[in-house]
Amino acid sequence: VRDPRDVLVSAWHSFAFTHVEPKGRRALRTFRRGRQMMLEMGMDAWVRHRARDWMRPLFERYDVQRRASEDPWVVRYDEFRADPEAFVLGLCELLGARPPESWVAQWVEWAQQGRSSVVMPEGHVRSGHSGQWQDELQPETVRAIDDELADVLECWGFRR
Repeated sequence: VRDPRDVLVSAWHSFAFTHVEPKGRRALRTFRRGRQMMLEMGMDAWVRHRARDWMRPLFERYDVQRRASEDPWVVRYDEFRADPEAFVLGLCELLGARPPESWVAQWVEWAQQGRSSVVMPEGHVRSGHSGQWQDELQPETVRAIDDELADVLECWGFRR
């Protein structure tokens, strides 16, 4: 899981600016209309709307799945970013996997390369930095999202 406020900011940048346009005419028209609507709304209005109709239900479904599991393991984005090697090794141990050391080293290298802006296939660029919501959203937007997602943030251990 990743802080839903960071997911919202990242999604804004992705959908509004960096996602590659689809090839089909109908899909392209729909995509461009959606992008135009986002740009007209602006980031703060868009993330407020999406906090309610996307992040809340998504994290509620995650919680249902976690509670239904006998022995859940929550994968935390920030733990992965902070120490990719420990994360990869812990995941392998949890899964009972014993991949060759060269594979683990390659996975860790990829994760470390991802700490700066990454150009994904087809030119999609993402930074992956955490805490962007603190700098990019207006204080009143942060308060509104924090209020909307208060129980979600508490449930998953994200500070308000």
